[in-house]
Amino acid sequence: PALFGGLTALKELDLGSNQLTSLDPTLFSGLTALEELGLANNQLTSLDPATFGGLTALQELLLESNQLMMLDPAVIGGLTALQTLSLGYNQLTSLDPVLFGGLTALRVLFLGSNQLTSLDSALFGGLTALQG
Repeated sequence: PALFGGLTALKELDLGSNQLTSLDPTLFSGLTALEELGLANNQLTSLDPATFGGLTALQELLLESNQLMMLDPAVIGGLTALQTLSLGYNQLTSLDPVLFGGLTALRVLFLGSNQLTSLDSALFGGLTALQG
């Protein structure tokens, strides 16, 4: 059974400021009510595309201050309720032009303090809810 398997009503989960280097793709399976997930200040270098797959209610995802070098669009593509995404203070060098394509509810996006050298003009095209 998944570590958090029986916690179907859980709304917030903070695993920040630990020493996590990887996440089992099924770790968050069954957390269908989860709205906020904190994974900041760990040592994550990559994320499996299935990691956040069932988190359809997720509104806030904090991934800042890790060591992410790239992010597959499939990792966050299904998070259609996501309103806040924090990816600052990682090692991201580039972002796939379709990375934020399905995130139509996204209002807040943090990308500061990475290693980005260029941004595709289509990257933010579908983010109509972003607030300045």
